Amino acid sequence: MRKNRFIGNFVGNLAALPRQDSHEGLPLALLPEEATLMVEKELADFKEVPSLSTMPADGIRQESQSYRNEILSEQVGLLKDMRKKEIEKNIKQIVEGKKRKRMTDALEALTDEELEKQILKEECDRVQDPKPSVLSVQIFTSDPWIKLDDYVDAVWRYPETDEDRLHYFVYKDLWEQGFFVTSGKKFGADYLVYPGDPVKFHSFFIVVCVDKKRQFTPAEIIMRGRLGQSVRKTFVLAYLSDDDKVNYQSVQWTGK
Repeated sequence: MRKNRFIGNFVGNLAALPRQDSHEGLPLALLPEEATLMVEKELADFKEVPSLSTMPADGIRQESQSYRNEILSEQVGLLKDMRKKEIEKNIKQIVEGKKRKRMTDALEALTDEELEKQILKEECDRVQDPKPSVLSVQIFTSDPWIKLDDYVDAVWRYPETDEDRLHYFVYKDLWEQGFFVTSGKKFGADYLVYPGDPVKFHSFFIVVCVDKKRQFTPAEIIMRGRLGQSVRKTFVLAYLSDDDKVNYQSVQWTGK
């Protein structure tokens, strides 16, 4: 996708850092403009799984619960093994602690090696299964029960409205000029336009799609121009002509 200049936007948490929101991870959300253009350029296709819109059958539910129980059981075994290895690693300190306390005559009669083995066995036998509340719940990135044959062609109606057409034509025109285009919501715009990969470059343009008949007040024009100046970008208004050709009008603030 990225080599074809389709960026998308990560909207999920990072699995390794779930309690932060500075960086996002999978899934990746695409703008409708991106998805439509990818299909138009034969780089993707729209598919859906009808069964996901209905309640799962009893067999699927039972299979899912069985698989979940199997995963939790594996976790229990791994956690118990980790606890036993921790005991083995610290067995000498545990034995010394036992020696400082009163031991039964049976334990006192054992040699140091026998005592260590006996205490190791007792401590390992005391290891209990962890509570379900401390176990991790696996979140699947794909459905393990969906087969390739379950996918059918999806109906995609974008762009439907005049506003949709305006946005799509503007996005497509910028993309065909070789720019990288992402959502411009954080600047109150429609798109941010980059000369190269956003990882390496800052955006050059803030683009807002407008109806060609839209009239702006002087205050609006000044506001948009000052916004572009404050973030060191050029503010651009994009609109369609009568023949659906995309036109651009830049707004730059030169006041003090």
